Amino acid sequence: MKKLLVILSILLIPLQAFAFEDYILTSDKPVISVSSSDESVISVLPFFTIDNNKDTIIVKAKKEGDATITIKRYDTNVVVKVRVTPEEIIFTSDDDIAFFPLDTPENSKGGN
Repeated sequence: MKKLLVILSILLIPLQAFAFEDYILTSDKPVISVSSSDESVISVLPFFTIDNNKDTIIVKAKKEGDATITIKRYDTNVVVKVRVTPEEIIFTSDDDIAFFPLDTPENSKGGN
């Protein structure tokens, strides 16, 4: 039994390295609410800053697939299409929503 447990731990520990990257979405207008069409693919969470700007959303990918994010603002609803693949997460929107990864890899920061 111990051998089986050791073998499973050796095999399963490296799988943590293949987790999906979290993203931040920002809007130039305040966000009232946000929802995901498929919570099993992505989850969304509005994030309020210290100065109470309600314009930031955290997106966590859970598994591969397609989903849409609906962002409700005071004047309009914005729909963002999301495709989660093993290599990247692709966001498509016709509005002024900015997308960037929460953790930028060390080699892509530039400078020293």
